[in-house]
Amino acid sequence: VLVELEDLSSDGAVLEDDESVLGTRMLDLLTCTAIVSVILGTRRKGVFVPLALARGKRTANHHQWRALIARDRGCIRCGRAPRYCQAHHIHHWRHGGTTDLNNLVLLCNRCHHDLHHGHYTITMDHGIPHITPTTDRSPPLTA
Repeated sequence: VLVELEDLSSDGAVLEDDESVLGTRMLDLLTCTAIVSVILGTRRKGVFVPLALARGKRTANHHQWRALIARDRGCIRCGRAPRYCQAHHIHHWRHGGTTDLNNLVLLCNRCHHDLHHGHYTITMDHGIPHITPTTDRSPPLTA
């Protein structure tokens, strides 16, 4: 369940997927019993962007993975399903990068290797990942 932070009020929340209203009691029940995951976020440039959930570790935790899946829906380059993806630090961990949603994206193994071989770069613009091809010829993409 995706919920925009601005839509969370004492009356409940407006669901991101279909704009139906979820009352406070049902929202409390869902978040307490873990029937479903409720991910809070904001909308930027028409895209749902989950809020940062954790910092300080090298690998993304379970909650960050769920938020990455909600935002990226799979590999941000080729669209491969999340189960085939890895969380990549845009600003590398060993160079001071944080394990925070604004520094993480989902990449499949092939696209992750292509990135580290210099075929493209990734930047974030208001919480939305963007890919820029380099002058090197990138291999064709097939999911």
